[in-house]
Amino acid sequence: MIMSAVNGNVIMSGYGMTTLTMKEEKRLEVVQRVFRGQLTVVEAVMVVGVSERQCYRIKARVTKMEAKGVVHGNRGGRANVTSRRR
Repeated sequence: MIMSAVNGNVIMSGYGMTTLTMKEEKRLEVVQRVFRGQLTVVEAVMVVGVSERQCYRIKARVTKMEAKGVVHGNRGGRANVTSRRR
C-alpha cells in the first residue's frame, strides 16, 4: 500500500489535491503509525480521541482512499439548509 506524503497542509494523491486541517493531519499521522506497527488501534484511539470502532473506520478509509480517507465525507458538499433569496 502506498501512503500519500503530507506536504504542509496539502496532500497529493491519486484522488487529486486536498487541504487537510490540523486535526486531519494528526489523524493521518496516527493511522500511518498504526499501519507501521508503532501504535495499536487502542493506543491510537486515546491519541485521536475517537471510539475504537471509528478508528477502525478511519483506518479502512485510509486503506481505500489513501490520505483523503481522513477528510470528513460531507466536506465540499452543498448545505442541506439554505436560505432562499428573494
